[in-house]
Amino acid sequence: MSKKLSVIALSLVLLVVASAPVLADSFNASESIIYPVDTIWQNDCTGELIAITGARHMVIRQSIDASGRWHYQFRETFQNLSGTGLSTGTNYRVAAVDQGGYNWDFSFTGGQLSVTNVEQVRFVAQGEGPDAVLKLFTHATVDANNVLRVDIEQVELICN
Repeated sequence: MSKKLSVIALSLVLLVVASAPVLADSFNASESIIYPVDTIWQNDCTGELIAITGARHMVIRQSIDASGRWHYQFRETFQNLSGTGLSTGTNYRVAAVDQGGYNWDFSFTGGQLSVTNVEQVRFVAQGEGPDAVLKLFTHATVDANNVLRVDIEQVELICN
């Protein structure tokens, strides 16, 4: 399972344990978070490093239904995200959507966790450089005995 999903899954465990008294009743919440992006990405279409800055906006919806099944959905979008090639100076506009969800049958004696994440990031060159599309898909299922039953991670880079 990817590091991002592992961190989110651990956060979810802590949230559910902290919320244990409300598991018998339904529960709904949502939150909106904006956080800065300042990173370097290796563009394998050109072999160039790209400095990326801007912000990510995440909307999180969480609920626990009356049967104790926990649902967590998120959607991230990039805001004013841009990049600059460190060797060529090529400017990129970066557009992306990252969405996923977690469903968890939780009990204190065991439960099943299912995690799915789909992300697509488009790097659009402003000029002669090639565009790049990065597609990521992750799915994992852990059974009630804490055994990883499904672990799929697919990464595709399309250069055009």
